[in-house]
Amino acid sequence: MQRSSSSKAQTEPLGALVAIAAICVAVGLYAVYITDALPGATDRNTAESALETTWNDLGADGVFDADRNNLSTVAGPTEADLEISGLPEGYYIYIGVSVATPQDDAETISRVIIEPDGTKLGEDLQPPAGAQSASRPVAVRLADDPQGHIQGGTLTVEVWR
Repeated sequence: MQRSSSSKAQTEPLGALVAIAAICVAVGLYAVYITDALPGATDRNTAESALETTWNDLGADGVFDADRNNLSTVAGPTEADLEISGLPEGYYIYIGVSVATPQDDAETISRVIIEPDGTKLGEDLQPPAGAQSASRPVAVRLADDPQGHIQGGTLTVEVWR
């Protein structure tokens, strides 16, 4: 005859709590991973996103052509190759291209600040100190170089609300 036991198929409470905690940690780590992996799921760094969008528009052939892409002419639909509609919405955006001078200074050769509604602001405005910033080295063809020599430059994008 078999004994009847009330503890058959039961788990210790401490073991069950540890198993539930492990599952919660695993789901939490997965959620953090998936939000980093999905594009547009987070607002991690708007400046990096704007930088990539800007370079994809302005550096289609791998070179920023200062003659063709004068950012100071940007206003609404632009004469330059920059697509304002592709930039992050609801932000002020500063875009500048600079090159090194013989005195080892950086000279900004083209710049623009775009309002959240897509219109251009005055060139004398500066981004605030707390703006998100991103930059990358770029090849630049200067407008006043008749031979079209290419030199190193920097594309900088700053974003703020």
